[in-house]
Amino acid sequence: MASTLTRTLILVLALGWGSVLAADVPSVAALKRFYDALEHGRCPEAVALRSGYTLEDCAAHVPGGRVSATPVAGSARHAVIALDIVYPPTQRGFDFHGHVTLRATADGWVIDGTSYRVAAQIESTDDASAVAGAASVAADQPADPAALTPAADSTAPMPAALEPPLIEAPPPRGGRSLDLTIEPTAPALPVEAPAAPPADALPPPGARDSAVAAEPVSGPGSAALLDACWTPEQLKGRPGERKIRQQRPADHSPPERLTPTHPERALGPAFARSLRSVAPFNGEPLVALTFDLCEQASDVTGYDGALVDLLRAEKVKATFYAGGKWMRSHPERTLQLMADPLFELGNHAWTHGNLRVLGGRELEDQIQWTQAEYELLREDLLARPCAQPFAAEAHDSIPMVPRTLRFPYGTCSAAALDAVAAAGLYPVQWSIVTGDPAAGQSAAQIVKGVLASLKPGAIVIAHGNGRGWHTAEALKTLIPAVRKRGYRFVTVSELIAAGTPHLVDECYEVKPGDNRRYDKLFGKGTE
Repeated sequence: MASTLTRTLILVLALGWGSVLAADVPSVAALKRFYDALEHGRCPEAVALRSGYTLEDCAAHVPGGRVSATPVAGSARHAVIALDIVYPPTQRGFDFHGHVTLRATADGWVIDGTSYRVAAQIESTDDASAVAGAASVAADQPADPAALTPAADSTAPMPAALEPPLIEAPPPRGGRSLDLTIEPTAPALPVEAPAAPPADALPPPGARDSAVAAEPVSGPGSAALLDACWTPEQLKGRPGERKIRQQRPADHSPPERLTPTHPERALGPAFARSLRSVAPFNGEPLVALTFDLCEQASDVTGYDGALVDLLRAEKVKATFYAGGKWMRSHPERTLQLMADPLFELGNHAWTHGNLRVLGGRELEDQIQWTQAEYELLREDLLARPCAQPFAAEAHDSIPMVPRTLRFPYGTCSAAALDAVAAAGLYPVQWSIVTGDPAAGQSAAQIVKGVLASLKPGAIVIAHGNGRGWHTAEALKTLIPAVRKRGYRFVTVSELIAAGTPHLVDECYEVKPGDNRRYDKLFGKGTE
């Protein structure tokens, strides 16, 4: 005689199989995207694909499971999928065998986070109502309300971090089984949100020194490698480094490698949007300082050593958005920023191209050449004799390629947003403009403007390539003032991992449409 579980699945098939083929491809694809995003640390994408799921749940995920899915019922609006998750023997206690329901929304298929049902518990209680009710919903047929609210001892919601007890029951049967094995790799972004500092670690008013000591300095680089490869004197800024000079003829030559050999995994279409700021969990006072290192084909810009020296002295984390050509023009400074655990590097296009105007191969080259140049420089760093004792640490801590991109001129198009997301990069803009390229703006005005707009999760844009006027001077006042308000400085990647991103469909400076004039002023923007 067939087991209860088998009879249940036969009932499911009878109710819903006629419409499974219409729904199983997109619904199973959504399920695969969720577990793929989970395995590779793309936590915002995972959260978007499963109702009730949080970034904290994603951070608690146990990696390395083998996921298989079998569609058993479906319609245009709902799908029931038999789900198996099997871990290696050392983690076998995290296995799951059961069912999950997905529903169609305007943005695509989404997993119902409360619908995970353990097959063995249905088997043990001889209760088929849970799956039968789910199948009725999937087939868009009336169902007994009691069947849709199964008894507590007959089903169990799956814990968010995939921590059900070991299930020995055979996996569900019926329908086509699709192996959704996820290969573990390095996460696209840090998956662990920074822990909020204890209340007594926040800087009291005027306590500037204690504020510096309270901030963690671990980050994407290696302090040991930085100390081994450069002396403090070599790291310091030098007179004249901020100077910008013209380059004639303009240099449009590509890097030695046109595309990275270790590209990031593509982000889903939901991330083809511009990130303006982040809403941190529990309103935690976090802020990300960002500095653009722009360079066009017709110039070689500078390096603001005084600014970087100040950030290091104050132990302030920051993100530098570097153009690919700028990195090639300043290889040693790029490597120092790359190795420093206070900093992270983002992509700022090859020659500061206007990605709203550029398209096709020109658009792709602006993105990919920059990724490739970073990768080449990273390889050079790890191959240096000074780096050998720390090669393993640095290999794991320094990203293979940049993970975020800032659009030059703050301009983008739908095609550019798609291209950036397809390259596995998060499009990051800003919520606070310092206006430091304006020579007539004083340091005091910069400080006043930033503090007036400061909110938890803000992203501040400034410049570190010699085009920022009074930037380092303003930071001398701004850093202690921001800390006095209880804020903690983080990199952009840390900020994304620490809250809910604010995404919009276009790129702008302060309000939509305010940079349209740049298309006429700068054209392609590359020189």
